[in-house]
Amino acid sequence: MNFFNKHITLLIVVITTFFLSSIELKAQWKLDVNGTVKNEDTKKRFEGVTITIKRNGTVWKTITSPSTGEFTLELPPDAIYLVEFSKPGFTTKKVEFSTKNVPPDDAKYGFEFPMEMNLFEEVEGLDVSILNQPIAKIAFNPSTGYMDYDPSYTKSIQKELEKLKKEQEEKKAQKGGDIKEVQLSPFIAKNDFQNRIKKTREFIEENNKVKVRVRFKGREMNKKDFGFRLIEEMAHELEGIAGKENEAKFFGREISVIFGPQRKK
Repeated sequence: MNFFNKHITLLIVVITTFFLSSIELKAQWKLDVNGTVKNEDTKKRFEGVTITIKRNGTVWKTITSPSTGEFTLELPPDAIYLVEFSKPGFTTKKVEFSTKNVPPDDAKYGFEFPMEMNLFEEVEGLDVSILNQPIAKIAFNPSTGYMDYDPSYTKSIQKELEKLKKEQEEKKAQKGGDIKEVQLSPFIAKNDFQNRIKKTREFIEENNKVKVRVRFKGREMNKKDFGFRLIEEMAHELEGIAGKENEAKFFGREISVIFGPQRKK
């Protein structure tokens, strides 16, 4: 009886091991995305771009591009990934990757997908609402057996992206003059805030405009009101020498507003 029980136990162990191994083999493939982030206007590689990866709608990973602008993403199977590229002063862009519905025979060696992401400079008054949706969608193509761009989606959005880029170039050419920038954090220390006000005042007195940004990180996103208060406090401090040229707006992960020189009455 003991001999029989030992063999039954051994059989169960073998079957369980085989089952677990099969699951592991099935799930071990991945999509390797190897890319570079560049400044679309200068074509130079971009350092300091925040790359946020959402998996099935939830933030999964966040990385920052190094001086080479290069990045690598390893995306496991059976999910939808939204990859967002953002940097203060530049437009945010998104790309969607799907690792769903890939036949096991095609997926056993995994996939590689090279890409280049170009971000262009923000221009005041430019409508970039088209960028709220992905600029491209990548998924498994049964006819080729590879990961590829969704042709119908690409066709539907391409004209809008070309129109946006043309408008950006036109507005940038019309803008003229320098716009200086001052960046704040929502919980900036009082002394640091006073130094930022001093720097803004200096820019204004040199007849420059100043774009003030309040940048949010992580849980600070839940405290947007702190950012708007900082903007109002700065407006009060600059009263008489500078005024807001637009209402403060929240976009992406920041609140921004432009202050321009105010003529004395």
